[in-house]
Amino acid sequence: MFINKIISMLFPKQKPNKRTVSNIKNNFTCKDVTLERYIKAFLNKKTDAKECLQTFIEYMAYDSDKHIKENKIIFEMLEDFLQDATWKTEWTIDCGDYNPTRPETWLKCIYSIYGDKLHYIKHAEQFLTDLNKEITADNVEETTSHWGMPVTAEEYLHKEELSEKEKSLREKIESGKFAPKEVILMVKDNWEVLYHYSTTYEAIEYCIAASENNITPEYFSSAFRDFGHKMGEIYCKAKEM
Repeated sequence: MFINKIISMLFPKQKPNKRTVSNIKNNFTCKDVTLERYIKAFLNKKTDAKECLQTFIEYMAYDSDKHIKENKIIFEMLEDFLQDATWKTEWTIDCGDYNPTRPETWLKCIYSIYGDKLHYIKHAEQFLTDLNKEITADNVEETTSHWGMPVTAEEYLHKEELSEKEKSLREKIESGKFAPKEVILMVKDNWEVLYHYSTTYEAIEYCIAASENNITPEYFSSAFRDFGHKMGEIYCKAKEM
């Protein structure tokens, strides 16, 4: 017994190495190193939810490989974050380039992209006429595919709907009567058309940067991890294509 006591003094039992919350946060990994860095910063409280969401959107905006439909999964977090948000009444340093008193500058792309498509449709029809080619949906798609604003055959077949969308969205944006979350819902509802363009992501970032009274739900820590895992996988596959 005395010998055992001496042994225990000389060689104390090591406590099991428990995984602390800090270790769990630091151990977060995903296949996209940039997303991983952003999410780790949030998990370790080096950035807040607002800054982290903005960095996600910026990351999508300025790389055409990341202008993909799958980015839509971020809307649930955006809607919850902006649930009760209002527009700031004056510019503050965290707004960056986004002036909260001039929303149309950044949000007009939501309707102007539809207007641009209608503009290209007219040019394509004239172009085909000049070439004595038949004006069909497929020919319009082929013609505009070489221009800056492609129009799909499906869009051409429903060009009246494009016109109606442009009108209703323009009237809404020009009215100025909308909250940040309403803008996010407008973008979400028109995602099939809008996700291709960097100005769309700038409009989303405007809603984050120029808003106040934001909410950070408790589930964001796990949601950001899930977002990193899913989008990290998708972005890596997009690079390989």
